[in-house]
Amino acid sequence: MAKAARGSTTARAELFERHWRDAWRRARTLMDDDARAEDVVQDAFEKAFRGLGTFRGDAAFGTWLGRIVTNTALDALRRTAHEAPLDDEYAADADWPEDAVGDAVLRRTVRALDPDRRAVVALVYWGDLTLNEAADALGIPVGTAKSRLARALDELRHHLGVNDVR
Repeated sequence: MAKAARGSTTARAELFERHWRDAWRRARTLMDDDARAEDVVQDAFEKAFRGLGTFRGDAAFGTWLGRIVTNTALDALRRTAHEAPLDDEYAADADWPEDAVGDAVLRRTVRALDPDRRAVVALVYWGDLTLNEAADALGIPVGTAKSRLARALDELRHHLGVNDVR
């Protein structure tokens, strides 16, 4: 870490190699396609390397980077949220992996959620994080994460016309 903070390209390359896969998985969980996830990971690593001097070491580098990836993805989602209304044809073609969200209607409906609610759903249901872990990854109180998840599930129930979304 110290070498990477001083600008060592070898140390930074080692950090990248060690953590890029987890960073990409986190970004892909939040984003709707591979290309956008790759952009998020690239931006997140750039931010992390620029901010190495501020890294206090209270958490592992991977945990810190995961938070940067999550925030970078949320920023990207917020910038484009107005581009993906529920009835948008592009939204219907969301490219989330089948093993993450198999149903096209569900993918489209989740994609149309407010980015903050969508992030909690993605992290809890497809990112395999607990509600506490998702709250930590998002940098929000657990109560806020719980509220966002409840509201997201209410929206999903309404748009999907079902009562058993949990």
